[in-house]
This record gives sequence, C-alpha cells and structure tokens, in this order.
Amino acid sequence: MMNPYVKVKMGFKMDKECTCCHNIYPYTREFFYKKKKPNGDYGLTADCKKCIYLKTRLWRKQHKDCVKSSNQRYWSSDKGKTIRRKWDQKVYKENRTYMIEKNKRFYCTESGKELIRKRNSRRKNMGYLSLINNPFPKDIKVEWHHINDMFTIPIPIETHKSCYYGSDVELHRKKCNQLIFFKWL
Repeated sequence: MMNPYVKVKMGFKMDKECTCCHNIYPYTREFFYKKKKPNGDYGLTADCKKCIYLKTRLWRKQHKDCVKSSNQRYWSSDKGKTIRRKWDQKVYKENRTYMIEKNKRFYCTESGKELIRKRNSRRKNMGYLSLINNPFPKDIKVEWHHINDMFTIPIPIETHKSCYYGSDVELHRKKCNQLIFFKWL
C-alpha cells in the first residue's frame, strides 16, 4: 500500500509530508532520518529532522533525572571512558600551549600547591592533615613534612632537605622530627 504522505512522480518518490508539522519536504536524507523497515529495507522516518529534534529536546527537558542517570552510566562505562580520554587528548593537542600556561598558573596558587601535596602524600600511601598553617613569611619556601603517616607540618625547604637520607623514610622522619623539636619547640 502506498504511503499517502509521499508524492510519486514517474516512479520516483519526490516529496514527503512530515506527519508532525505537515510541511512538505523533498524525500531525501537532508530532511528525514534513515530508518530500517521490518522487511530489512531502508526508508526514511515519518517525522522530519526538525520535529524529531524538537521532540527530543522536549523529552530530555521533561525527563532530566533519566537523562542524567543514563549519561552517568555511559560515561562511567569502558566505552565512555575511552571516548572521553581520546577527546581530552585531542583538545589538549589543539590547545597545548594554553593548557600548559593554565596549569602553571593554577599550580602557583595556594589551592594548586595544596592539590600537589595531597597527590604526593596519596602516592606515598600517607594521609595529609596539616597540624598548623604556614607560619613562615612568604619569602621562605616551605615543604610539608610528615611527622607521622597522617599529620604534616610546614618546615623550610633547606631544613627538610638537610635531613634527607635516600630512600630511608623512617630515618628521614626521625632526624627531621628531632631537628624540629630542638629548633622550634
């Protein structure tokens, strides 16, 4: 049976009427989406692309919680993570110099330095709770020394590096703690 919404001229489908807005468009993929029929052939959708777009927008606006949970499931899946990683790499390559400058500016701020300290302490499987704020003037550079696996205190870099004993963390911690106790307490 012939579709009443499609006008036929010399055996070729020329125009098609959208079932939603009733506008007549050329029977092409420019105005209608491709759709697989039950018999396996391909045809075009009954609604035009504009109407489908508007219907989709309306549905997404009315079902925000459903859309949000679907997006979370997708982006946490392996496929979503792979696509996101490729996208991030592409954006970084296109804007490499800008991203490097942006990161430099961020890591010079106090919140950037805090992030670096937390990241480094996690790498060492240590906690990061500072017992006191930095009491030293701005012109003295400080490092945060772990007095144990959880708590840190600020000490000058020169002092901290003077107690460096290779990979022997316990000896480093013991010597630094002694130095701190005798110098400042």
